[in-house]
Amino acid sequence: MRDFHHGLLGADIVIVQHTHCIGAHERFGDRDIFYGQGNFIFDYPLNEPSWRKGFLIDLDIRENRLYHLQLIPFQQAPGPRLISVLAGSEKQHMLDQVAHYSAVLGSGEQYDREWMRYCDTRRAYYEGLLRGHGAIRRKLGRFFSIEGRFPPKSRMQIYRSLQCLSRLEELKTLYSL
Repeated sequence: MRDFHHGLLGADIVIVQHTHCIGAHERFGDRDIFYGQGNFIFDYPLNEPSWRKGFLIDLDIRENRLYHLQLIPFQQAPGPRLISVLAGSEKQHMLDQVAHYSAVLGSGEQYDREWMRYCDTRRAYYEGLLRGHGAIRRKLGRFFSIEGRFPPKSRMQIYRSLQCLSRLEELKTLYSL
């Protein structure tokens, strides 16, 4: 992210989306850059509540210039409304999250530490993926001959992981590629 600035090329605002993730905001000169607004509508069943939250960016543009912007935190809601705008402490918590991520982004040393910490949380996932099996299969393999009985994770899953730029960066960090 920190090497992105050379690509502004006169834009007044840059909004970089990465699904699932609420990201940071930074000012570059008099320009705004937003990295990740989370999911808007995500209908995949999962147990990760943060994937059900995000924020909209309300822009007021006048005479070809950005006049005002506002973040509108929301969450997916069950039922016909689908989306509920957050208020009170929930809204403030999300705005505080964005502010924290923004502060980390602005500090090279802290950014590097946080990135490495995050990548370390993903290490077991990648080790199982690259070996073609998960943790349970590896543990069973120590005690029983199970080769050929359970197929390894699909090559398509490995391919998809390598096609995602974020996952590729995680792999590069973990394995110094």
